[in-house]
Amino acid sequence: MSSAENSPVAVVAGRKLILSGAILIGLSVLLGMVGTKLTLGQFSTGQLTRDVVINGATNPKVPGKLSFEVPESLNQSSAQDELMHVGVAVDYSQLPAPVCTMSDSSGTKVPLSVSASGEALLGDSSGNFSVLGSAVLAPGEYQALCTRDGEPSSSSASFTVGKVFGMDDLTGTFAPFLWFLAVGLFCGLMFLVGVILMIVGLVKRSKAKKSGPGLTPGAGTLAAPAAGAYSQVPPPASLPTSQPPAWPGPHPPGPPEAAQPQPTAQPPAGPPADSPTDPPADPPTGWTVPPSKLR
Repeated sequence: MSSAENSPVAVVAGRKLILSGAILIGLSVLLGMVGTKLTLGQFSTGQLTRDVVINGATNPKVPGKLSFEVPESLNQSSAQDELMHVGVAVDYSQLPAPVCTMSDSSGTKVPLSVSASGEALLGDSSGNFSVLGSAVLAPGEYQALCTRDGEPSSSSASFTVGKVFGMDDLTGTFAPFLWFLAVGLFCGLMFLVGVILMIVGLVKRSKAKKSGPGLTPGAGTLAAPAAGAYSQVPPPASLPTSQPPAWPGPHPPGPPEAAQPQPTAQPPAGPPADSPTDPPADPPTGWTVPPSKLR
């Protein structure tokens, strides 16, 4: 086990990783809840079911007139939600195609734009009607008129009006759902990173605890000296290998005072020492005299 895992630094690093992971997980959950409210909260199937209300026959013959009404939106969140993309569609088999116009309740003509490719009436289940023109209308009453130029003035063609659904409408309707997917992907990545940080932090802290509380690298063991440590010890002083030189002068070696004559030691005062012929004195009690002294 490495010293980095045994040291208190590993415990501190583990705590920081756990805290960072917990913060990321909490933020991902919070942002996910807010993002879901702001995105899916704007999505409504009412825009798909909302259509014009036709007064009278739904598909009169050409030439003919058709009155209809654009209802107000039930899920109005902005002025854009009140508008509806309405088109005039004709079912015909003979050319030329009928000419259609649209006007509001006051008789003012509403300009019609040429239908783009892929546009179709939302309520056309047969698929026989082709959109000739469309306009973005606000809630109110309107009238559509279709005629035929040239002879014969009448034909078997029929026409109708209804909500047009194309790519622009598809993008606008499902935009909240697309934003929800983007927010979900971002929050999911943040949550995953938080989980990984927490796992790494828990592993680091677990390894640090197994090494023992408060232990530092090398505690309780003798550390080997570093390389070159012995070379730093100063060498011992060199011992003398030869005798010191003799003392100069006629006197023997030693300090000058030793050369001076010393007074002769006087015998101590007292009775004369026993002569060799005298018998040996009795030894003190408890003493052992060697045989050589008894001769």
